[in-house]
Amino acid sequence: MKQLKRLFPYIARHKKLYIAGFFLVLASNVFGVQVPKAVGATVDLLRGDSSSYEMSDVLEHVLLIIGLQVAAGVFLYFTRKTTIVASRKIEFELRNDFVASIQQQSAKFFGRNSTGNLMAHATNDVNAVREFLGPAMMYSANTISTFVLSLVFMFSISSEITLYALIPLPFVSICIYLIGKRVHVLFRTVQEQFSSLTTWVQENLSGTRLVRAFTRETYEQERFEEFSEAYLKSNISLTKAQALTFPLLMVLVGFSQVIALGIGGTMVMEGIITIGDLVALFGYIVMLIFPVMAIGWVVNIIQRAAASAGRLGDILDQESDLTVPTEAKPLSPGPLSVELDNVSFSYPDAKTPALQQVSLRIEPGQTLGIVGETGSGKSTLLNLIPRLYDVSTGQLAVGGVAVQDCDVQELRSRIAVVPQETFLFSDSILENVRF
Repeated sequence: MKQLKRLFPYIARHKKLYIAGFFLVLASNVFGVQVPKAVGATVDLLRGDSSSYEMSDVLEHVLLIIGLQVAAGVFLYFTRKTTIVASRKIEFELRNDFVASIQQQSAKFFGRNSTGNLMAHATNDVNAVREFLGPAMMYSANTISTFVLSLVFMFSISSEITLYALIPLPFVSICIYLIGKRVHVLFRTVQEQFSSLTTWVQENLSGTRLVRAFTRETYEQERFEEFSEAYLKSNISLTKAQALTFPLLMVLVGFSQVIALGIGGTMVMEGIITIGDLVALFGYIVMLIFPVMAIGWVVNIIQRAAASAGRLGDILDQESDLTVPTEAKPLSPGPLSVELDNVSFSYPDAKTPALQQVSLRIEPGQTLGIVGETGSGKSTLLNLIPRLYDVSTGQLAVGGVAVQDCDVQELRSRIAVVPQETFLFSDSILENVRF
């Protein structure tokens, strides 16, 4: 829950849909849990002397059962129209917030986080969180309400059989707890492997001309197979852990049925309960199978969502390296001068500075050409002016105002840059020129 707390503000914004969804699923289960009791009553009716009832009585019972099922289905449909819709809206908001967060980061951030890793966050991680906010929330409410209502009806038939049938349930909790912890760790590993895989694919597609120019296709294909195999193995480990959940739960529910059959059968023979009551009890135990199975499924989703929420939080909680002034100084209209005063800059973890004590002044209308060998700092100098990076020491001013005192959006809107690396967006040439 520590990782999932960050989702509470999103849930609060759509609380009306979630509250409506809870009451709708409750209404669905109120109708649904009466079906086993109605079936039991029908069995008792048919076991009696045929002269004691008419076909209209049987038809009445059948129509009641059909009506209860239809009503339960209708309310369950509207449950999905509320809870699932809320989760899709939050998914929309979360993905927008994620993109807005990375748009505000400095160039250093993209040096620390690969494109493939960020793509994995925006796709797999957001989707894992959405499954928690939608299906997991809906089935949690469905599970709890079905469980409680079924137990109420079971106790009303026979508290003794019900108590014995519930004996395996503590073991369900233990299994879910142990498997859930394992799933949480494994899913985080899966997502990290997926990030590595998407990073490799993105870099290879971007550098495909380089790969072909140096005939490295076979080498890169072998590397891709290594990444794919690592992703495969981590997914298989996760699947194995998840695969334990449902068989264990089914076995434990099976024990409940055996207990109910043994004790209930004896009570029927002794005349304590009717055969219809035993049929109804079996119906309720069968009805509990899905909630018990759903517990394991929901726990798996919660663990996956917690891992993904934590990974998303690592990005969303990162503050930009660029400090924003509380009161930005405006830039004067018209052309602006550029002045560097003893500017030095070093990239993170670099042993030598990229720029060292550079001083120059470019007046409005003046043209300056800077030449030098590769790695001499030409591109670095260009990146400092729109404040893609902050200077390490010294001062850089535009129009007489230090770039740290300017509003970043205003500063960059006054600068046009033609980068040396050509990049075209997946759009028309006209739209790329407009951009």
